[in-house]
Amino acid sequence: MSFRRVFWLNSSLLFVPAPLIALFSDLWTVPQPPALWWCHEGRTTNFRLVDKDWDTEFMDASSRDSRTLRLVCPFIKARTFTRILTPRPESLQVITRFNLADFANGVSDIDAFELLLDVGGTVRGIQGLHAKLYVFGTSRVIITSANLTGSVLSGNHEFGVVTVDSAAVGSCHAYFDTLWQRAGSDLQRSRLDGWTLRLSRHPTWSF
Repeated sequence: MSFRRVFWLNSSLLFVPAPLIALFSDLWTVPQPPALWWCHEGRTTNFRLVDKDWDTEFMDASSRDSRTLRLVCPFIKARTFTRILTPRPESLQVITRFNLADFANGVSDIDAFELLLDVGGTVRGIQGLHAKLYVFGTSRVIITSANLTGSVLSGNHEFGVVTVDSAAVGSCHAYFDTLWQRAGSDLQRSRLDGWTLRLSRHPTWSF
């Protein structure tokens, strides 16, 4: 990364390049590994920018806190989702989108939803979902452009942030709670069976 620190100045974000920090290294100490700070209303939040190795990021977050897992993710593939279920969380909540066209086009799997229900997860759908948020217990949050699909975690160019800041984690839980209340009812297996039947008859249908 070419930037090392972010300052809040006159209600605007000020990015400070690494070479400039080196020139004034006697005035402050640059942390290692590089991190960024967002300053707002007198409070400083630490977070880390990530642009690669998302598979490792998800595995590490899951291994560090497996008590609860709350996901906001439009597209989910079963094979990819399975990889973040070790160890299996005690509580699993997922907000996603229910669109038969997504299943027909292969960007999401009905198998992934069946897996979610098999492991005791609760799933709700919401229209117009585009956000991707992954909250691991009360200790870590990943906000990224990445969905839970194989190409995204291993091949696509994705960008996002990882933070362990307690206030940021709390805000993300609050955002999740808001979406959860706005979403529809809990997904039932009978509904999945209905989707499978409809796709076999009308593979281009969506709702």
